[in-house]
Amino acid sequence: MFSVTSTRERVTRDRRHVVPDTNVLLRVLRDAPAAAAFHGFVRRRARWLALAAPVEMELRAGARTAAAGIVTEQLMRAVARDDRRFVPSALAYNEAGRVLAALGGREGVDVGGARGSLTTDVLIAVTCREHDALLVTENAADFARIQRHVRGFRYTTSWPM
Repeated sequence: MFSVTSTRERVTRDRRHVVPDTNVLLRVLRDAPAAAAFHGFVRRRARWLALAAPVEMELRAGARTAAAGIVTEQLMRAVARDDRRFVPSALAYNEAGRVLAALGGREGVDVGGARGSLTTDVLIAVTCREHDALLVTENAADFARIQRHVRGFRYTTSWPM
């Protein structure tokens, strides 16, 4: 569930883009309170909402009903129209490889057998950092671990105001 924290004042003042993680958007599709929090954010700060291309990939893969497909398509069209789609650069992929190696070497994560979502999460993190965007996620445990290896990456578990 989302909460409102002191992060919101800093984000509003900084005017950074906000990128929802896939898990956040899937909850918005399934949970009325999460949808209300998301729509409240959109009403206040729609121009600061962006999508990372790896999140788009996960959304497409997870849109298994007609309704989910329609909502996903509408969201993607809106951010593409306003140039708020963040695509990782070649350097971001390089950085993601470095982070995965560090997670394997320093933190003992089995990167060779790592679930695909960890690889995608690292790519989302470096893409957000590359675009100076704040990630909204429910996956604080993995992103806290990733953040130790991606200087300048920021995430929160609540919608900024």
